[in-house]
Amino acid sequence: MNSVVLDASVVLRWVLPDAGEDLGASRVAEGLVNGRVRVVSPDALLPEIAEVLVRAIRAGRLTSDTAQRLLIELAKLSLDEASPRGLLGDSLGIALEHGMTVQSAHYVALARRTGAAFVSADGTQLQAAVQMGLRAIVLDEVPPPVG
Repeated sequence: MNSVVLDASVVLRWVLPDAGEDLGASRVAEGLVNGRVRVVSPDALLPEIAEVLVRAIRAGRLTSDTAQRLLIELAKLSLDEASPRGLLGDSLGIALEHGMTVQSAHYVALARRTGAAFVSADGTQLQAAVQMGLRAIVLDEVPPPVG
């Protein structure tokens, strides 16, 4: 089973109806559902997604009922969640060095700590991961499932 760290940009492409088709996000979701992919994430992932859903509701892009259903389904996913507490020092350093928020840096720090591949659509995070010598996969380049 392949371990990956996904940032919210990947998951949001699964759940927001106007996020557009994204083959890479669909492939990751399929791998997660089929048990081929193990997702490791900071425990702030779902609250971060919920915050984006709130903004989508306020902008009229999504109904509250739909957002509630999406969050219930996402909460059922098998995610290995890591507390950011143990990543704070690393995350702060990554944020300062690579010009991102500490919250975004948590994902990169977690990939470094676990050795999992980092999958994202966020260019700043991907660039930081590559510069740190991590296995970084651009969302559009997620390979199709094998077998």
